[in-house]
Amino acid sequence: MIYWNLKTDKKVACLRGHSAFIYCATFSYDCLSVASGSADSIRTWNLKALKPEFELKGNNDVRISIKYLNYRKLLASAGMDTKIIIWDLS
Repeated sequence: MIYWNLKTDKKVACLRGHSAFIYCATFSYDCLSVASGSADSIRTWNLKALKPEFELKGNNDVRISIKYLNYRKLLASAGMDTKIIIWDLS
């Protein structure tokens, strides 16, 4: 994923980690974290430090939807494998 500053029209950072296409992404309510879902995993990044936080594996297929809940303490994911998983990030 590329973190881009629209005001300066410059790349801030390249958030690497996925080895497959990214199908979904979501920002936390406070915009301090971003999560992305692909066929290989879900990854979260701290946008202030520009560092990875978690790599989550549980769905056995493409993650098609992810959403932060409860002030970044939880993350919900839905996959093509028909599973919905609630991840505890606290």
